[in-house]
Amino acid sequence: MSSNSDIVAFLGETIESLSGYRLVVERVIEGGATIVVELDETVDDGTARLRTEEAIVFDIAADTIARVSVYLRASEPTGEAPML
Repeated sequence: MSSNSDIVAFLGETIESLSGYRLVVERVIEGGATIVVELDETVDDGTARLRTEEAIVFDIAADTIARVSVYLRASEPTGEAPML
């Protein structure tokens, strides 16, 4: 992948292929040159719906994302049936 548009297209195709995918942004925290986004992702695994809590940390330099770090908690079943 050589450009931002290639990356965006790849991520879009990946997310569209996930059964029952849902993303909820819980909060956004800005602190100078760092932005933290807390979110929940839910997806079907074939037999159940799994929810994963995440935090994504963006380091900003010269109005550009200089670094991205992703922190995941273990996926947990939601108790809901898959959306199939």
